[in-house]
Amino acid sequence: RIAPPRARLNPATMSAIARRGIAAPATTLAPGAATRARRVKAMTSAGDGSRSRRSRVALGAGPRGLVLDVPRERPPPLASPRRSTRAAASADAIHAPPAEPERREEDDRRELTAAARRDGERVANEHDDPASRRVRYAYLAATVLATATAIAVSWLVAPTLPDAIVPLMPRGFDCLHWTAAPGAFVRFVDYYGTAVFAQAGCVTAGAAGMNFLGCLVLGCITAMGGGSFRGFVLGEQVFWAQEPEYVYISLAAAALTFFFWPALERRCEAAGKSEALESLLNWADALAIGGFCVIGANNGLRAAAGDPLVAVACGMFTASFGGIMRDTLCAKPARILHSHQEAYASCTSIGAATFVTLSALRVNPWVRCLAPIAVVVALRWLAWSKGLRLPTYGMRAK
Repeated sequence: RIAPPRARLNPATMSAIARRGIAAPATTLAPGAATRARRVKAMTSAGDGSRSRRSRVALGAGPRGLVLDVPRERPPPLASPRRSTRAAASADAIHAPPAEPERREEDDRRELTAAARRDGERVANEHDDPASRRVRYAYLAATVLATATAIAVSWLVAPTLPDAIVPLMPRGFDCLHWTAAPGAFVRFVDYYGTAVFAQAGCVTAGAAGMNFLGCLVLGCITAMGGGSFRGFVLGEQVFWAQEPEYVYISLAAAALTFFFWPALERRCEAAGKSEALESLLNWADALAIGGFCVIGANNGLRAAAGDPLVAVACGMFTASFGGIMRDTLCAKPARILHSHQEAYASCTSIGAATFVTLSALRVNPWVRCLAPIAVVVALRWLAWSKGLRLPTYGMRAK
């Protein structure tokens, strides 16, 4: 039993006792009470000497009993206010709803994808009659037959490489004399196709909401992406780094399109000539991809030692893979991979196969350059005017 108090402890002693884990009841402690309290504390402390927080417990009854601390569970450490604020801000940024512009862009992309899917279903339903299926499978058979003919003729005739390819094409302004040699004509069509593809890429980028830089970049990718991919396949250097005039043509065409094409579209729409403008673009694009497939097949024959299949593939890559890159960057379904759009890449593969076949037969260079372009233009006209398409997955021929 603790004796009644006979003296008050000074404030310094009280604060020291409180820091050590003991506290006075509310008034005073008797002499020797602090020593006894320390002994009780030593007996109730953990055996390993660890310092733990303790809860106060009153020993004895009455207002003069000691208040001693007893071990209790240590609460988890609290994070610093700065770290907690940062973590909360990061969590809010992750779980917060997207901003209004981002939400609109996401909605636009979903709408484009849904519209493409609806167009595909509509086209499949409209052209699912037996006659349309027969036309589609006949076109597929023609595509395969053209490539097989090119391979068979090349293997049977086995021409030498210098006789099978178009002579070296001039660069720069020498291509303006395109009637002088077939190589000059092919180079002229190549420059023309570069400008047309840059214009198409800029228009697509603008419709997707890109700024001036995005329109320039996408125009250049559309114009030179197919040839760059062909060079990658053949292990060649980047062609536009060795011939920078292609970069200048692409940038100029994309910049002019960015500033002047919207006004031209509005004027044509106001005058009721939108269909005429669209038809003009289709003809221009058909001529461009015809020239591209000839150039790609020609480079494939030269780089692959006359292999016909590689040449046909390079012709298709050059004419159509820039459009795949453009559609991918604009978050749109690739045009050449879906049959809700008319035939496109398959036309260029037939044109490239025609070039390889005529080259293997050692036909006049003018014929081997002009005939594939004419074939591609005719097939593209059938595609956008008559709905020529390849068969879709699950469609059966009856």
